[in-house]
Order: sequence, then structure tokens, then C-alpha cells
Amino acid sequence: MLKNSNAVTNHFGYWPEFCDARIESVSYALPGSVELTLFYIDASQRKSAHIALRFHGVTELKLNDLCNENVVDELIFEQGKVMTVSIVSAYGLFGRFSCVDAEVAYVELA
Repeated sequence: MLKNSNAVTNHFGYWPEFCDARIESVSYALPGSVELTLFYIDASQRKSAHIALRFHGVTELKLNDLCNENVVDELIFEQGKVMTVSIVSAYGLFGRFSCVDAEVAYVELA
């Protein structure tokens, strides 16, 4: 799992699939770092947060259909020798990549 994931689970009480989360930003920096910032709402709990996920040692980066509004259907984290991250799209950006390390960079309560 991601380092510092307790910042998310402490707020929501669980690790979300990020269904209907809005992608606020996605960035890539050499030598292979991706940061994905999401705005996630749990309407039943009336809780929301801006969550930045940072991935290091990124390879096999394939992202498609970035547009002005990007909504996640699900984020899938598959742990193996390396972690594979898949962005399943409800609308806009989708794709996948592999990484050697991942962390919750920050959680800003909304």
C-alpha cells in the first residue's frame, strides 16, 4: 500500500476506490515521478478532501484523453515486484503505469 495512507483512512475511515473523484492535476518530472491530485467526496459521510498521491520510479507510463474535466471511476493499485497503478476513467484521463514507490503526499480537508 502507499506510504502515509493512514492520512486518508483516518479521515474517511477506509481507503477509497476514488469513484467519482475529480482529477485536479497530474504532473510528471524526470527521472520518473508522477503526482496525481484528486478531490474526493464521500457524500454519505459528508466528508471530502484534496489528496495528492506521489509515485516514484515510474515506468511504462501510458495516459490518454486528458481533458478539462477528468473524473475517476476507480484507482487500482496492484502490488507485485513493482506497483501497477491503473486509472479507470468515468470521464477523461485514463491509463496505467508502474512504480517502485508510492505515497500520500498530503491530504487537505475540504
